[in-house]
Amino acid sequence: MFITNSPTIIDEIREASQVGDAKRVESLAHKLKGGAKNLGATIMAEDCAALEELGEKNDLRESDKMVFRISSDFKNVVSLLKKKYKDETKDVAIDF
Repeated sequence: MFITNSPTIIDEIREASQVGDAKRVESLAHKLKGGAKNLGATIMAEDCAALEELGEKNDLRESDKMVFRISSDFKNVVSLLKKKYKDETKDVAIDF
């Protein structure tokens, strides 16, 4: 579920950030952080926590940069998972 749901959550964070909805950014970043932590994606979880904190502080000035980082983190996680589980993930398509 993490692999299939994360792109949508990242897009929703991006949209919330663009309209200045700090509470939604905070909530979605928290949700994504949990999935990343459960998977052991520490760097992604840390970046999500940083974005969650920006939302909590109602300070979205750096949110675009953080969304970009989280998106990159996610792509790295997917790449690593695909390498580890080659046969099981061959049909998984990730588009952003």
